[in-house]
Amino acid sequence: MFRFIILVVIILTFLFTSTRKIIVGVTQEVTPTFTSSEETSYVFFPDNLFCADIKDTNIGLTWENITVGDSKLDDFLDLLNLHEVYEFVVDEQEVLFFYDDIQQSANSYLPLGGNACFKQDIITVLLITYNLNSSLRLDSFIATYGEPDKVTWVYGDPRQRLLMWLDEGVAITTYINTTIDDINVYGYLTTVVYFPPQEDDLAGGVYPYNRTWSPNTQELKDLYGEQNPFNFNNIIASVTAQPSYTPTATLPPRTIEATGTP
Repeated sequence: MFRFIILVVIILTFLFTSTRKIIVGVTQEVTPTFTSSEETSYVFFPDNLFCADIKDTNIGLTWENITVGDSKLDDFLDLLNLHEVYEFVVDEQEVLFFYDDIQQSANSYLPLGGNACFKQDIITVLLITYNLNSSLRLDSFIATYGEPDKVTWVYGDPRQRLLMWLDEGVAITTYINTTIDDINVYGYLTTVVYFPPQEDDLAGGVYPYNRTWSPNTQELKDLYGEQNPFNFNNIIASVTAQPSYTPTATLPPRTIEATGTP
């Protein structure tokens, strides 16, 4: 019964595109004061993937053998079924998946869940959500892709920033200088989004940057702080001497337990 209730809550959250952030298995929320009711009613990337915005299926990056713009929806659902820890909901153009045991997910190295867009049964966008047990860090993405094309705020959470490599087709949300449970989580990733590679038009009119949020009042600017608090020159200098590493978030192989007696 408890699991059913949890499932219903998560489905409703998906349908109404809540802006809550899941951190280490605990739902936390930062609620700034807005002056515009229109702005509070709007949801921004990456909380909403805006699947209908995807007009092409350019081949993008690959996560767990699922390639944006190439892999089929059935392949993605088969992957989720393989690991036997995820529930998922499919609508006309989007999939929501989530760890079926919320308490266990807090201590798991597996992704907490995420969303995927599909068009004509082809995966077009893939968002993966992580907790702080993940080994993914900002510096590994900088080492692989270099300085991001765009850095902007994350709606609803001043502690994070959204970084985009448009020509690669990948975006991440990561913590700036923030302490959680006495741990400095700077550079820890909370989401990775794979999308069709885009050309940066410099004006910010391309997906998904055109769906992001920025503070439009002085109160919000004071609350959220500067748009780009990173020193990428220092980060690049610190990672160039380290061994090369491709930040591919992989699922560990499923463990099969013996059920019979020899």
